[in-house]
Amino acid sequence: MPDKPAVLMLDKPHFQVKLHSDLLKVDLKDGALRELEKLAEARPALRDTLGWMFQTIIPLDVHLWE
Repeated sequence: MPDKPAVLMLDKPHFQVKLHSDLLKVDLKDGALRELEKLAEARPALRDTLGWMFQTIIPLDVHLWE
């Protein structure tokens, strides 16, 4: 977690976005995460697709520069 305060924070019902001076962070809230888990458990093809997408395409934290 960065020590710097957030420059911008968006708090939506299902997710939260925080922009720090050098980091963009997107967090799913518990309710949205549980719904996504239920959908993925019920549909194996969706689970595989979401797993691939979250592992390769969508990093959890995006550094804005190195």
